[in-house]
Amino acid sequence: MKLYKYSIVLIFGMLLAACKKEGTLLMEPVSAYKPFSMVGYIMGDTLEQYFDGKKVRDFYGLAQFTGKIAFQGESTEMELRKKSTGEVMYKQTYYAANEDNIMPKFFFDGQSMAERYTYRDVEPGKYLSNFYFDTQFGTDPVDLIVEVQEYYFDWSKDDPFVYFDPVTVPLFSGLKPGQWSEYLEIPPIEELVMPQHPSEYYFNTQVFVKNARTGEFYAAKKDLSWFILAFPMQGSSEGRIQSFHITLKKNGIWQNYLSTRDLVQFFPR
Repeated sequence: MKLYKYSIVLIFGMLLAACKKEGTLLMEPVSAYKPFSMVGYIMGDTLEQYFDGKKVRDFYGLAQFTGKIAFQGESTEMELRKKSTGEVMYKQTYYAANEDNIMPKFFFDGQSMAERYTYRDVEPGKYLSNFYFDTQFGTDPVDLIVEVQEYYFDWSKDDPFVYFDPVTVPLFSGLKPGQWSEYLEIPPIEELVMPQHPSEYYFNTQVFVKNARTGEFYAAKKDLSWFILAFPMQGSSEGRIQSFHITLKKNGIWQNYLSTRDLVQFFPR
């Protein structure tokens, strides 16, 4: 047990020696740890985070961090740099005397920083959505297909859910990756498929993403290639805006899967 204890002391002493050069500390001692938090959204280019000139991490898509800053003096300077050019897009100094260090919520579109993502006003009676497919999708246009499964309830059965076979219909076609689409009006499901039950019916919907040229799913398989889009109820006077940033990510076994973020929900008014 003593040998183990002495070994730890020796290693610690070696580390201290390695951090000195001609009597000067190469690694300044940490004077304080203070809470730090940030949240924002990034698209179009990666942002690199630096503290006092040292790179810490990359951010793309959702940029969210809650932790602590290690201060080696009274203050530290944080920078967010555009990865493709090294340009500093944001800079802020944080102070050890502050109990909380918070970066304001932000949006980065690949070119400039803003406080939020801006989107059009809601129009009564219309569901509108635009879409941004990341450059990972290549240059071929993208098609959106909706799979609709109708069901109703039969309360005379032990399992009251009664499902019809799913129906697949086109929703939007020819969307270009690497840019925002125009705002497209989303029709009620009843305008896409004819309800099979004469009176009471409900719908489950999944929107699938396909390559318009090849007809193939972008993700590894169909089950990984869909997202949820809100559809209006027929005759509803309500309106809604949706703005989807759609990317491809890899799961634990390196399969591509679809990842979506509705920026209207992320930046509510």
